[in-house]
Amino acid sequence: MTVRSKGHVLPENVKKDLPRAVNAIRKAGLKADLLTTSITSIEEPYTEAILKTAGEKKDGKQTIDNVPLGTGLIDFKNYFPLVDKLNVHAPLCLHLEYPLGGANDGETHLSIPAMEVTEAMKRDLNSLKVMTS
Repeated sequence: MTVRSKGHVLPENVKKDLPRAVNAIRKAGLKADLLTTSITSIEEPYTEAILKTAGEKKDGKQTIDNVPLGTGLIDFKNYFPLVDKLNVHAPLCLHLEYPLGGANDGETHLSIPAMEVTEAMKRDLNSLKVMTS
């Protein structure tokens, strides 16, 4: 679904129309889990409203689905070239928040094999290397 000028939902109507559109899509038995916007800056007029509305559950609380690097909503193909273009030189931090058998919550005993956690970490690190090269 698109939230942008000439999109499915207009940015200025996002608070009212996005929940209605998502409900209609789900009522039709379809998934409504991807969103495309024309946001290029946090300073744009409707950025905050779009992000807050997109992150709300039915009860009005915000939710974030933590997923492996490169599989979420962040457009890394455009993000890293923009960082390069703006000549930003800063350290990167790889922070894993998706379910990793308790490792993501600081548990001392894992509920999945340690090798599975290690492989997930390696996969994300390799994805990050590819995206930044």
